[in-house]
Amino acid sequence: MTNPHDILDFLLQEVQTPALFLRAQPHPALTAGQWSCYQPFKPLADKLLALGLSTSTHLGEVPTAPHMALMGSRQKEENRILLAHAARHLPDGGTLSAILPNDLGAKTLENDIKALFGQAVSASKHHARRITTTRTNQTDLKLAAEWAALATAGDHGSGFITAPGMFSWRKVDAGSALLAKHLPTNLSGKLADLCAGWGYLTFEALKNNPAISSADLYEAEHLALDCARLNLNGAAIPVAYHWADVTALPAKRQYDVIVCNPPVHDLHDGDVELGQRVVMQALAMGNPRSRIYIVANRRLPYEALLNQKCRRVTVLAEENGYKVLEAHL
Repeated sequence: MTNPHDILDFLLQEVQTPALFLRAQPHPALTAGQWSCYQPFKPLADKLLALGLSTSTHLGEVPTAPHMALMGSRQKEENRILLAHAARHLPDGGTLSAILPNDLGAKTLENDIKALFGQAVSASKHHARRITTTRTNQTDLKLAAEWAALATAGDHGSGFITAPGMFSWRKVDAGSALLAKHLPTNLSGKLADLCAGWGYLTFEALKNNPAISSADLYEAEHLALDCARLNLNGAAIPVAYHWADVTALPAKRQYDVIVCNPPVHDLHDGDVELGQRVVMQALAMGNPRSRIYIVANRRLPYEALLNQKCRRVTVLAEENGYKVLEAHL
């Protein structure tokens, strides 16, 4: 498996400074005063801020810079939004260097950069592709405007307000849909939604449980939390939105109901550990009467954790590779 640090090394050795780093990740080469960052994902944003780096959560807030770097993602649409930002805000002669692992769509990223800027040079190493280009009079600003418009939040097929850059922005993911289908209709009290995304589980819980008195959404991706505010704008109860690393929250035993779709659905060791930390956080936030509802890949070993802390753990459903767990503290 490729070391992410090696990919960062490969990217940053090409970037001139001062520079803006889009979807930035922490690295010793990033020095305050020479680098500014755009990163709406809380765990990474916290690490960048700890390095003393100016870090923004919205593209409209980032400073201008003569050069830019981009850590691409598997989402083609978000990459295009960030490429459009570079095309529209770099000065003539300013450079952009972008990188993406080959198996996440590096060839598509290279083709998009060539289409937008008119030219590019690529190099491959560490199972990734680095693409470097320069803003010139060949840069297609009409295409840049079209791609920038992709950032507009709206209904992209899910029936809810979403945007590229967040999990499951085109449709409700199968795990959350299964959990919503099996939520009881007699829930009451204070609700917490961990890894809340754009608010789907809270929306479904409130729709069928009028005795819920308040809701707190905890989500690491700021873009998703912004959409959650829009999706829950008409809620009849107090709703609070917390941009947070769910695994680093203080343990407050205050919630009567906790719903959670941990951001982990495969069996890599690091991913399993992250999912377990999220489940432990859910346990730490419940009170002695709490009910916790979790959806997971059916092979992920969450029952063992829940059985250690809970009076009763029930599998409410198993479908399409997912399971829904109900735990009573």
